[in-house]
Amino acid sequence: MILRSLILPILLAGLTSGHISLTFPPARYPPLDFLDNLRTQQPCGVPRPLVRKFSNLFLSARYTDLYVGETYNISWRMQFVHKGGFRITLLDENGNKVEQILPVSKDKNFTDDSEIITLSAPYKPQQSCQHCILRVEKQALDFGKSYEFFTCADINVLPGKPTDEDLCLGNGVFKDGKCACKPMFSGEWCQFKDDCSKDEDCQNGGKCMEQKNSIIHNACFCSFGFYGINCAQTMTKKPTNDECFNFQMPLKKETFTNYGLFNSKCYKKHILNTDNVVYSRVVGTELELIIDYKGTSWVALGWRPLGINKSCRLFPDLENIKWKRDVENKTSFNKTESVKESDNDKIEPFDLKPVQKAEEPKNNGFLLNALEAELHPMDCSDIITASIVDGYLRINDMYSRDRSTPLSDTWFEGEESLTAAYGIEVEGRTVVMFRREISEIEPSDHPLGPGKIFVIYSKGIEKGADMNAGRNVTVNEGMQVENKDVLNYHGSMSLTQYHVFIVYSCLISCNETMQPVQSVSSLQVFP
Repeated sequence: MILRSLILPILLAGLTSGHISLTFPPARYPPLDFLDNLRTQQPCGVPRPLVRKFSNLFLSARYTDLYVGETYNISWRMQFVHKGGFRITLLDENGNKVEQILPVSKDKNFTDDSEIITLSAPYKPQQSCQHCILRVEKQALDFGKSYEFFTCADINVLPGKPTDEDLCLGNGVFKDGKCACKPMFSGEWCQFKDDCSKDEDCQNGGKCMEQKNSIIHNACFCSFGFYGINCAQTMTKKPTNDECFNFQMPLKKETFTNYGLFNSKCYKKHILNTDNVVYSRVVGTELELIIDYKGTSWVALGWRPLGINKSCRLFPDLENIKWKRDVENKTSFNKTESVKESDNDKIEPFDLKPVQKAEEPKNNGFLLNALEAELHPMDCSDIITASIVDGYLRINDMYSRDRSTPLSDTWFEGEESLTAAYGIEVEGRTVVMFRREISEIEPSDHPLGPGKIFVIYSKGIEKGADMNAGRNVTVNEGMQVENKDVLNYHGSMSLTQYHVFIVYSCLISCNETMQPVQSVSSLQVFP
């Protein structure tokens, strides 16, 4: 008999955090968006990497090439809007200021647009700069006069005239005054890597849908029973006469009492609050979880071991990055180039080498006070996020190192660990089922028992709502919830910040009403 328990959060609304991360030029690996001057080291919050890995692509160079005299559009994503302006600076490789890009007036430290928030700014480089840093800083005056977030990109600013290929960053063809992007790339300069370009890129009847304000601008949403980046995965050996879950459409309310999708009597019921419920059952070596939340935006459920050590923040190792393919010693690239794994056997002179165990990182860019602080609820969390649009499901196996928006496990040399995924929107609710092995599978995964686990949960706000309601800011460029299914993981209305937690414990056979057995001290979530 397996012991299962949850730490159920009691929400204190109004607690918020801020996020900013460059999308072009691409942010330094990994693209974390909660790097601030109270917890992380200047100038960038994370150390300069040796080589960057993007999903299933190996990026063989560490810099993005820009050219003197060409006009670019620096862009970033934000999950929450704080009061205060921006500053964009070009730094040399040692962190010394080369040029202040924004504000244009050198007499100002930050822009005055504390009431107008944008997600981009034009940039026309005036001087060459090798191995340099482009840094965007965002004030958060509501948290203090000197508090700010920042994000960095590693760039070269090169003299001379770029070729047509360079103008499209190697990801498209420059024709008739604009870039025609290769498949799986988008943007004015083909600067964004996508999961799909058209519906046909999504298998098994999936749909390619735009995801504004996200790292992935176009992503696959999958038909019932399918999941994965390109909807290629499905549950193997589906039960044909299962009395607990309906693995086949259509919905059958006469057989499955909960929305025609499942029978709650088969599951342990975990009541998160009056609107949101999680159901669980053990199937062999796997745990099946059903998220049943009120609302039709994205939903999320995260967990970690109850007694996890604070040193978990040192994963992933950002100081001793070494991938299986050694490109540093064999090749010399000046611009970012992508190599498909499927083409690896055709590429020379890559050299396969064993990966030696790296030294333990010292700080991963954290300040000492941040490493010694108690874990925040989002720190070191294994997280599943999901959203449903027009009956199509997108589900992601993710990891949250800190308070940043979770990143897919593929960013951390991991893989999709789910063995099944189903989802519907019904009666104003989002209902998502997924299965996963109870034991951990890779470093970006945490076990789902046996024993107590620490659980957080979250969901998005509904379409038409303003994520900054009641704040003296004017938001443009899609920051309102025009697309409610895009993951904006912070904000007072997204139910993501918690203050008090209570530990519950029960056996599979225990009663529906669970009794608290332990209290966890309050957690400070303000900076």
